[in-house]
Formats: sequence, structure tokens, C-alpha cells
Amino acid sequence: FSLLIAIDSLPAVVQLVAAVAVAWNTHSYWGIVAGVIAAGLVPLVASYLYAPYRPRLSLASSKLILGFSVWVTLNQFITVIGNRFDNLVIAGVLGTATFGAYNVGNNVATMLTQQAIQPLERVFFPSFVHIVSDRQRLRAAFQRSQSSLFAVGLPLGVGLALVAEPLVSLALGPKWHLAAVVIQLIAPVLGVQVVFGAVNAVAYAQGATKDLFQRS
Repeated sequence: FSLLIAIDSLPAVVQLVAAVAVAWNTHSYWGIVAGVIAAGLVPLVASYLYAPYRPRLSLASSKLILGFSVWVTLNQFITVIGNRFDNLVIAGVLGTATFGAYNVGNNVATMLTQQAIQPLERVFFPSFVHIVSDRQRLRAAFQRSQSSLFAVGLPLGVGLALVAEPLVSLALGPKWHLAAVVIQLIAPVLGVQVVFGAVNAVAYAQGATKDLFQRS
């Protein structure tokens, strides 16, 4: 996790320093531009220093890449449709006011449950790749990863549901009471669904993206 923290925090720090330095010297909006450029260059340079490799144009593995990426793209497409289908139904049936409250509640519940476990999910794929040839270790690692996600996700989802009412009232005001109800209903479910985060990682590690699409 230390490497992930460095990758996430270093560009932000460099962006802030570059933006403030250029803005201080030029007294113009170029500080923003300098910050954005610096934040983009830092991961590029850091990744090369960590794993020095200069890619070159080649079609030698084009079939392999397409066979992997096409199914990933289709799976993501189906996932997006599934995640947004309820929004379309609610907006069409219950009206825009109810949809607005539902959307806010859904976004808050998703952000606080799904995003909280992303650091765990990000280490699954490289970890599974290292042991993909050992089926016993891969199976054991996958089961442990699901246990870890469940141990974090369920308490987080239930806890968010319990504090939804005062949280929404404090942050958004009493008029958003319906959003609190949405959080109370959705957050525990999302907390349980985080166990599926390891499924994509183990499927990608095995190159089984077609199987993942067919079962999604």
C-alpha cells in the first residue's frame, strides 16, 4: 500500500507546489496550467524510474490484446447499463424531484462504500498475477480477499445507513429527507456487493475476460 500512497499523493503535492510557484512569480492563471502539466509528468517519470521500459509500436500481440480488451469493454458497457437502469426507471415513473433525491442518496452511498475499498481492490490484480500459475494459492488468496472486502464493506454500509438521517440533515438540510431514506436502503446492499470487487481482478489475472462477460 505504500507504493499506492506514493503514486496517489506525489502528483498532488507536485501539482500544488508547481501551481503556487508559477502563480506567485507570474501572477496569472498559468499557475493552473503548470500544476496540471506537472501532475501529469510525475507519474510518467516515476513509473519509468520504477520500471524502466520504453514502449515501441508493434502488432505482434494485437490479437491477444484485442481478445482481452474487447470483452472487458463489453463487460463495462453492460455494467454501466445495469447501474443506470434504475435511474432511468425512477426518472420516468416518479418524476425529476424524486429522481434528484434518489440520485443524491445513491451517489453518497456509492461514494462512501465503494470508494472506501478501492485501495484494497487496486492491489488484488497485481497480487493475483504473481500467483496465477499456482491454483491452490490463487484460490486461497481470492477467498481471503473476499473476506477482507466483506469485513470492511458490510460494517461500512450498515454504519452509513445508521447515520444517514443526521448526515443528510447536517450536510444537505431537512428537505433532502428522501435521500437519507435511499441511503438507509442502499448502503447495506452496496456494503455486501463489495465482495465482487475481487472477481474482476482474478478474472483479469487469468485472462478470462470472456467468461466474465458471459456471467455478468
